[in-house]
Amino acid sequence: MEVWREAKRFLEEFREPAAKFGLELHPEKTPLIEFGRFARQNRAERDEGEVESFTFLGFTHDCGINSRGNFTVWRRTARMHEPLRVVGEWQLVRGVVEYFAAIPNITQCRVTWRHLRYFGNG
Repeated sequence: MEVWREAKRFLEEFREPAAKFGLELHPEKTPLIEFGRFARQNRAERDEGEVESFTFLGFTHDCGINSRGNFTVWRRTARMHEPLRVVGEWQLVRGVVEYFAAIPNITQCRVTWRHLRYFGNG
């Protein structure tokens, strides 16, 4: 369990430098979980159930086994539980905002958003 102690220590020590930049870790978004090649085996030995997954950068990450029987990380799009139309709209709006939403262009982004909302409901 040395790795677990190191992870806990890192998480605590990371809070101070993050605070220097006005950042803080959200407790619900930064849980410390056991993940990796031996997580399934370790949790089974302790009778703790399935390995937890986590979502990061739009993907949900799960411990898995590939066709050769080796450990792998399975990744799936985090928003795929929603209907395809909703996911497509979200990706389109996100792309428009991230690409075009420079400060001088924010008014045009609002106009685009209104058009998307109007045509999406019609």
